[in-house]
Amino acid sequence: MKHDAYWAARARNPRAGDAKVWTPGRYDDEDGFVYFAGPCAHGDPWPGYRPAPAFTIALPHVRGLRIRVAAYLAG
Repeated sequence: MKHDAYWAARARNPRAGDAKVWTPGRYDDEDGFVYFAGPCAHGDPWPGYRPAPAFTIALPHVRGLRIRVAAYLAG
């Protein structure tokens, strides 16, 4: 977030860094994962609640995800 590319991308969408674009973390007892729904893509034609080997998050949205993860870990 200290890099110029972050601020250039954030200028195009000022609300992108807000944590509100991500859901609060949801722990799943069956598989032991914590899930966050938000603005990411992984190219799978059938997205759902399963691990993905790779996914894409627009740079400005990383801040919001970090906020949600920190809130989950603090709770």
